[in-house]
Amino acid sequence: MKRLYELHGEGRSIREIARILGISRNTVRRYLRATEVPKPAPRAARGSKLDPYKEFILQRVAAGVAGADQLKKEGRLGPPGVGKMVCHL
Repeated sequence: MKRLYELHGEGRSIREIARILGISRNTVRRYLRATEVPKPAPRAARGSKLDPYKEFILQRVAAGVAGADQLKKEGRLGPPGVGKMVCHL
């Protein structure tokens, strides 16, 4: 955000700074009004569609099931679209 303060020091408008940096005007205002650089607020971790099935899938993988295809054949994979997510465990 050093660039933001440099542009402001050059006399650029808030709108122009926002356009150059690709951020909203409100973000530019917030940084310029702050006495120190604002820290992002902590966000709660989101769950995954796979969470209810994760333990089962990990057990099956440990037992030697090669991939999502076999789990899908067993009908134990979970909601649609979860099969692709199994590869990312």
